[in-house]
Amino acid sequence: DVKISKVYCPIRASDDNQALKRLVDALEEAGKWKESYRPRLVAFSANLEHKCLGVSQELHEELASVDAVYHFAASLNLAANFEKMRKANCIPLKEVFRLCLTGQRKHLFLASTLGVFPQYFCQFGNELADKAIGRDVMPDIDLMKRILPLGIAGYAWSKLIMELAALELAKDIP
Repeated sequence: DVKISKVYCPIRASDDNQALKRLVDALEEAGKWKESYRPRLVAFSANLEHKCLGVSQELHEELASVDAVYHFAASLNLAANFEKMRKANCIPLKEVFRLCLTGQRKHLFLASTLGVFPQYFCQFGNELADKAIGRDVMPDIDLMKRILPLGIAGYAWSKLIMELAALELAKDIP
């Protein structure tokens, strides 16, 4: 039986009140909001591109004591080049890793995507129709280079780098 006493939610917002509003609005839109959640939620404005997520030292120390980090913040711009997606997705991941390694070691749950696989991205069309995606496999890099060039399809590459970095980090955290 798991008891969750507090859930910290870093949210892209202008301030903490706006962060809470965005969170409640999203949960309401999904039909999942319950007012009984409010006392356990700590929604706060954060910026993953800033050191310590751009939060106060006091809040960062609180975050250092959490048990787990769920990271679902990624830019999903499918038409952006790799440099833009690297700045939006890969660089901020370093702060998430830093948080996981600060204080007690934390479990990291990283949102993944099948979008790194060219066959999924292309909806298994034409030459990719028979290319199944198995469990615990990595995408074919040569196929990615051909179908998802860095100059126009940076999202898939940024997510692949995030996945590889997380696999490497997994050697150091639970």
